[in-house]
Amino acid sequence: MRDLSTKLKNEIERKDFSKIISVKTLPPNIQTGEHFRNLWILDKAKATVLICGSFEKFTAKGHNFTGFSSFTISTKSLPASPQQRLSLLNDAISGRQLGWTSENTIHKNVVVNNLSEISRYIVGLCLLADSKYNNAQLIFAPLLMEIEKKYSQRRLSVEIVRFKNTIRKAYVVSLVKEVIEEYNEQLISENVFSLDGTILRKWEQKLNEALKLDGKDLDALLMLAIIRFLSNDLRGSKEAVVKARMNSSSQSLNICDVSEAFLMCFEGDLRGARKIYRRLINNSPPDYKVMNNVFSFLYQSIEKHTDKPQIRFAYALLNDEFGDKTIATEAFEQFLSETEGKEFFNSWRREASIRILKNNTVNVN
Repeated sequence: MRDLSTKLKNEIERKDFSKIISVKTLPPNIQTGEHFRNLWILDKAKATVLICGSFEKFTAKGHNFTGFSSFTISTKSLPASPQQRLSLLNDAISGRQLGWTSENTIHKNVVVNNLSEISRYIVGLCLLADSKYNNAQLIFAPLLMEIEKKYSQRRLSVEIVRFKNTIRKAYVVSLVKEVIEEYNEQLISENVFSLDGTILRKWEQKLNEALKLDGKDLDALLMLAIIRFLSNDLRGSKEAVVKARMNSSSQSLNICDVSEAFLMCFEGDLRGARKIYRRLINNSPPDYKVMNNVFSFLYQSIEKHTDKPQIRFAYALLNDEFGDKTIATEAFEQFLSETEGKEFFNSWRREASIRILKNNTVNVN
């Protein structure tokens, strides 16, 4: 085992992971066991991943090997349930042609001679689960390149293709989630329209990298639409929304509707925007968290673009259907005040008046 530990340490240093990963070897008197026993060991060792198993010599297909015949993987970040761990790790394990022989142990009938790849993938998953997205990317990006280079001249097995796709998916998730969480922090702080161009360019670069790997990722496309709008790239924002709609399922069309209707509204296409808002209202609305983000974005858009009263109408309409009717009524009244005498808004003014009357009638009753 000491030889294996030394090998892993050397590989980590050679691949410049020394600032992210360190390898520790358990003393021989420490006995590993079931998952929760291993979690206790991880806690005492202040470690993230524990890999333990039977390290033996084998003969397979006329060749001698030394490696694990079976091993157990335990982590603090991944689920404790064996079934849940299996769903997260199965593609990685399949990539090494491994199968599960019990709830907690992975068994292989030939030697695992590239355990480092599995280990790094699992460390990346743990970093991803802990929201340490940048460090996860430092794991996934070179690992994906390494796998692609290693097998570039070979006919890939189904298992290797699956392993590559799993790494690619995890890398995309780490890129997109980093942008979404950083953006949401600014949204909560009501700061999205005051962001430095450097931040917006960094976010767009991350999203473009994700879309190179998966051009159909809905979260990346919709987030890219927002970033481009904030960067005053209205055309690019619309292109991202169109691609998102083309690749969305029936369940996710509603959030595409929210984005498309806003851009139409912003440009003054009142008829087109109202048509999409009507469709959104007639269908299932986005979930509560999404709508809260929409309300916050619209509110900040009103403050930023005071020359576009139609945004206030959109804010009022969505609140009236999916949010707070008191806020909706106040916003409709402000919209009527801002658009008085402007024939361009007559149809929306009539609807605002009807909705105000309806809400006031309900409140009286």
